[in-house]
Amino acid sequence: MAKGTSTKMNVGYLDFDTIKASLRDYLRSQSIFKGYDFEGPALSVLLDTLAYNTHLFGFYLNMIGNEMFLDSANLRSSVVSLAKMVNYTPRSITAAQARVSIDITRTDSSPVAVIEKATNFSSNIDGKVYNFVTDRAYGATVDSNGKFSFPDVTLINGTAYTYRIIVDKSLPMQRFLLPNANIDTRTLTVRVQRSVSDSVLETYILADTILELKSDTRAYFLQEVEDQKFELTFGDGIIGKALVDGNVVVIDYILTDGFVANGASSFTPLAPLANYPANATVITTLVSSAGGLNAETTEQVRFAAPKNFQAQRRAVTVSDYVLAIEQNYTNADSVAVWGGEESDPPQYGKVFISIKPVDGYVITDNAKTLVVNNVVRKMNVVSVIPEFIDPDYTFLIVTTKVRYNPSNTFKTDGDIQNGAYTAIIDYSVEELDRFDKEFRYSRLLTEIDNSDSSIVNNQTSIKMKKTFKPILDVATNYDFDVYNPILEGSVSSSSFIVVHDPLLLLPYVNGNTYTIADDRNGKLFLYQQGIGIPLAPVREVGTIDYEKGKIHLNRFMPYTGDASGAIDIIMSPKLNDVTPTKNNILFIKPQDVSVTAIPVAS
Repeated sequence: MAKGTSTKMNVGYLDFDTIKASLRDYLRSQSIFKGYDFEGPALSVLLDTLAYNTHLFGFYLNMIGNEMFLDSANLRSSVVSLAKMVNYTPRSITAAQARVSIDITRTDSSPVAVIEKATNFSSNIDGKVYNFVTDRAYGATVDSNGKFSFPDVTLINGTAYTYRIIVDKSLPMQRFLLPNANIDTRTLTVRVQRSVSDSVLETYILADTILELKSDTRAYFLQEVEDQKFELTFGDGIIGKALVDGNVVVIDYILTDGFVANGASSFTPLAPLANYPANATVITTLVSSAGGLNAETTEQVRFAAPKNFQAQRRAVTVSDYVLAIEQNYTNADSVAVWGGEESDPPQYGKVFISIKPVDGYVITDNAKTLVVNNVVRKMNVVSVIPEFIDPDYTFLIVTTKVRYNPSNTFKTDGDIQNGAYTAIIDYSVEELDRFDKEFRYSRLLTEIDNSDSSIVNNQTSIKMKKTFKPILDVATNYDFDVYNPILEGSVSSSSFIVVHDPLLLLPYVNGNTYTIADDRNGKLFLYQQGIGIPLAPVREVGTIDYEKGKIHLNRFMPYTGDASGAIDIIMSPKLNDVTPTKNNILFIKPQDVSVTAIPVAS
């Protein structure tokens, strides 16, 4: 036997070269091949073929093994199938929704006007036209002014369709497959007609559990299948009512555009509403379209499926609440939940919920009620009281001086400034603007430096800003929390006008402008503005806890703020990094970014 050869095949390796070497050593150990030149072209080709076949087969089996586990599967079909085993259905594409009010002037003697379900409207977003439809029928009676008023109409992005399938028991594997991938499954209405000649339609509801299903319960199940389409399945007569031969399944749905239809703010009917001329109709947008989302990605399914299984349709832990809301309220861009025991002071028996919407800063009161009734109360412990708190935004003001070497670029100062500005805004969008997202000063500096290869360094300062709209001309207490230590002597405010002060006998002079600043010792004072400089403090208006980041204004009573009535409280953080907590969100507004490009000698 040749030295270094083996009579056994090495099965511990699957790379091509090791397999070929193992085959060659094995053949050399066999007496029948004594004297053969295994490096010769003929045998070398044969060994290459065998090694290639073995390598390919091993790779194939490895890929099959990967697809058997949720953590390692690559194909969406595998991830969805594994998620199905833990009773998780991926979220479909979600339609954006808008709310409008419609007034129609009566031009005949009819006392009633009806806007039918799925009435079509159009809207233009950045030059592209999108279709919207009414979610249901709306009716109104004529008022004393001869008008029909529809004060709150919901419009859903997409086009309404109806799809029919006749049940044929002679087909061994009949499927009830929805024909399109971009269907918002929340808009599904499933009804079953007894036969083609029978006009009676029975409505079926979506079942996400079998616990309450009886043999006659009209329910259907939904699952994602190939090409991100969805399939309906029905009961078997034991768990849910079974379909019979000749039944007609009637499916109404909306084919939608998803995320790209967010932001529509003007709507035009594609046909006269309620048979009245178009010039008799006035449409006012109450809420621009929002809440549109693309279908859940493969990675999102992989992440959510095991957590959904852990929750078991119960809301006990904080993560249970977050998952339930994110799955069932599509206008939630970010969700924060904490127990009442974490509040200051503690409020035992409560759970606090804060939702940042996809568009805008806070969700409406109606949306909060919907989330509580349709999501939270179906899953949480009976004795726990849910309470909503709006997100608390701390805006960051970024001022940077960017030094660059003009010898290394053909760009102008303006180009360098625009590049750094874009890097700052991108950082805010990607790294902030959600609960629990921390601001990292060094990371921002790196993004600014990397915005152009000619940049040598940057000198960047950060300030925190709280914006509020006070009750004008009414003495009111206000409290703000930035949740981070504040640098002594850094607190200031935007300007406002005070007309009078009930704590003093003499009124202030009408039209005088004032600001707020701290004295480095924990007190806030009102300062009258001179020509470009603050004068002596007028009186104390509040306190500040520098270490806890808390600000209190006592009996604060401005007469005006800015054009919107808002006032800014601005301060510097004691530390460069800023960390939010609970319902606090950090964000950099485009108007709060200032960039100066400074050329330096090489």
